[in-house]
Amino acid sequence: MYSKQAQLAKTSKSKKKTTTSHKKLIKKLDDLVRQIVRLRDTECCCGKRLEDNMQVSHFVSRRVHALRWDLRNVAGSCPGCNLRHNYDPLPYTRWMLRTWGKSVMDDLFEAKNKISKLTNSDLEEIKQSLEVELQKLGGK
Repeated sequence: MYSKQAQLAKTSKSKKKTTTSHKKLIKKLDDLVRQIVRLRDTECCCGKRLEDNMQVSHFVSRRVHALRWDLRNVAGSCPGCNLRHNYDPLPYTRWMLRTWGKSVMDDLFEAKNKISKLTNSDLEEIKQSLEVELQKLGGK
């Protein structure tokens, strides 16, 4: 029979392992989205041609994991526009409406307000769909 201390140590190791794999999946998903956006987007919402300093801009914050890797929620942007979206979202909002339309915007806002905790299996499913999308675009 385990002592309480041994049980706690065993529990913390399994939680740490789960947390580590969860963080690794999140990093992998972020990398996949970055690769897809670099292949997909050639122009910023301001019209500038995107160069090597391109950044991935999220319409709904990255903190909302339900939308963090939704390809409709991300776009390539120049560093200036990516910063500007934080205090002046109107130009990006107009671009999103022109690019995706009102129904997608409504979907994003509806999903933003739903509370969801993504499991590792949820993240694995997202990873598989992003890998398929990356292959379609000719990426690795």
